[in-house]
Amino acid sequence: YMKLAFGPCEVIVSPAESVKKDLIEHGITNPLVVCNNGLHVDHSVLDKKLHQRIKKRHKIIPEQTVLYIGRLSKEKNLSELIKVFYSLQLQKPETRLILVGNGPMRDELETLVHLYDIDHKVIFLGELKHTDIFRMGIFKLARVFLTCSTSEVQPMSIIEALFYGMPVVASLSQGMTDLIDDGKNGFLVKRTSTDDFVQTISQILDDDVLFQNLSKQALKKASQFTVANSAKSYLKVFEKIIRD
Repeated sequence: YMKLAFGPCEVIVSPAESVKKDLIEHGITNPLVVCNNGLHVDHSVLDKKLHQRIKKRHKIIPEQTVLYIGRLSKEKNLSELIKVFYSLQLQKPETRLILVGNGPMRDELETLVHLYDIDHKVIFLGELKHTDIFRMGIFKLARVFLTCSTSEVQPMSIIEALFYGMPVVASLSQGMTDLIDDGKNGFLVKRTSTDDFVQTISQILDDDVLFQNLSKQALKKASQFTVANSAKSYLKVFEKIIRD
C-alpha cells in the first residue's frame, strides 16, 4: 500500500534520517530528502511575574527539577518514567518532577505516583496552550528534560527544550538519535536500564560544568531546526522538481 501511494511521487520528504532509513528498509525506492521540522521560539513572551508565581506556588527549584512535556498515553512509556523518577528521588530526595500534558493515562499515573508515595514531589500541570508554555517559562523550571518514549519521530517538545539550552535524557530509539548527540547535548539510555537513567540524570543535576557544556551544545543543535532552515530545505526540494 505504501508503494502504491508513494509510487507516482517524484520525491518524498522525510522529517528525520531515521524515518528515511525506515522507508528505504520497507522498499521505498523514490528519491528521499530530509527536511527538519522548523520551529520559532520567542523568548520575549516570558511573563517573569507569572513564572515566579508558579515557582513559588509549587516550591520549584529548577536546578533540582526534571521536566516532561507531552501526551500522557501508553506509547510514551510514562510508567517507566515515573519508575525512573522514583529511583532518582530515593538517591536525591530534593528532586522534583514536572509533567505537562494530558491524556488517557492521567488517572493511572496519579495513582502510580500515590502508590510510590511521591505525590508531593510530582507536579501535574495538566494541558497547557502552546503559547502559555512559553509565557509561563515552563522550560526554565527544570534542568533536565526526560523522556522514556520509544515511539517518537521528531517531537517538538524536545526541539523546544534544545532551544532553551536544556539537556535531554531519552531512550535510545528511532527518532531520538536524530535530535540527541549522545554525550554532547544530552544522553541516550537503553530503555530497559532504570539505573542508567538515574545515574545519567544525577550527573547532570550535580555537575555544573557538564550541564553548561550540554546546554551550549543543545543551543547549537537547535539552530538546525529554525523555521528559516526548514523553509530553505523545502524550497530546494520544490525548485529541483520544477527544474527537472
